[in-house]
Amino acid sequence: MVDGQYGQLPVTARTARVSAAAEIVRLAVRQIEGDLTDDIEAGELAHVLREFHCETAPREGIFGALRQLLTTAAHVAEPLEPDDEAETSCALHEAAVYIGDRTGTCLEAAAGGLGWQSTRSS
Repeated sequence: MVDGQYGQLPVTARTARVSAAAEIVRLAVRQIEGDLTDDIEAGELAHVLREFHCETAPREGIFGALRQLLTTAAHVAEPLEPDDEAETSCALHEAAVYIGDRTGTCLEAAAGGLGWQSTRSS
């Protein structure tokens, strides 16, 4: 997070750990992006896409992990919201569903276009 992006937020041990972990994730994503720009064949790219979304075990993929993270944040936000408005938790739940369902479907379609056969029965 960029300092000042959301105003002055207190830095705690927890927020420092989360910031460090988020930076590690950003570095890992840049590494994957770099690997994608090298010569890559269709089968390799399909394998990479399976790392992003594992259809048979959705929580195993990167997007499944992000979905779980957002779902956890939504559950944590619920008791913190004033007047039971649930605006924050609903937005987080919606983001989790979008990442899990919509992104997964798009990745399956992309991998299928590369010759990766879906394990879903039609």
